[in-house]
Amino acid sequence: MRTPSLLNAPVTNRLGNWFEESVLREGQLKDFIAKADSGTLGIQRHEMKMMLALQEVRLPEKFMFGENVMIKNLGTNGYLSVDLPDTFPNNVTLADEYYVTTANNPKRRDGGKPVAAARSSFKLVPIDEYGLVGMSDMTPRYGMKIYIVSSDALIEKPMFLWSVPKNTAQKSRKLKYQMAFLSFEKGACAEWQIVYPDRSMRLEMEGQPVQAGSPVIIQHQMTQNELGSELGTPSLIRNDFGVEYDVDLYRHRGGIWSRWEFEVAN
Repeated sequence: MRTPSLLNAPVTNRLGNWFEESVLREGQLKDFIAKADSGTLGIQRHEMKMMLALQEVRLPEKFMFGENVMIKNLGTNGYLSVDLPDTFPNNVTLADEYYVTTANNPKRRDGGKPVAAARSSFKLVPIDEYGLVGMSDMTPRYGMKIYIVSSDALIEKPMFLWSVPKNTAQKSRKLKYQMAFLSFEKGACAEWQIVYPDRSMRLEMEGQPVQAGSPVIIQHQMTQNELGSELGTPSLIRNDFGVEYDVDLYRHRGGIWSRWEFEVAN
């Protein structure tokens, strides 16, 4: 007589919390499917953020108010860019504030000109728009007060480049200088001025057109500090877009770290 194998015997009882585990797995699956359907899975959010941030933006032939422009720092050779958080674009609120960096755009055209990405494109808006009445064009000029606004290709509602006086709670991420960031608010903290780099000629150059590709200083009106970005490990930022450099403000930083130029299609 052969003894029946225990391995083939039917299981009539289950041990442990198998029912709870089964319910938990079922709940996790439903949650996964719901997030996949709504586009809120982590990988989907990341892909959407990268797609929106790196989409190509058309630059104009001429440097003008209200048109897309790239703002290049001559110290890092990187372009002013929005450092987007992981919550973008699904959970954007009017209270959000986004850091800015200088980033090297790897995509270039055949002639070597970088391709403008949405996160690295901005618009200049004159604060006193009535001051343009009677002028023949919309060319930015030295001494004019401006807003620096995010491209609407990145986010529909404009965000303004902001800065506030340095304090214990608000300072730049790396060098601990005065911080720069984007905000949905306008206000005095969002007012800037395009300044001629040579101090001895500033008064003489006021009112003269700013040429694309010419070095300028971007000065914060409230604090009179200069927007800048420094090359090197102390100011290095690692994010989803690669290795970039923090942007902050400092009084009379000197050298090329606070020198910028505006770039358009030509």
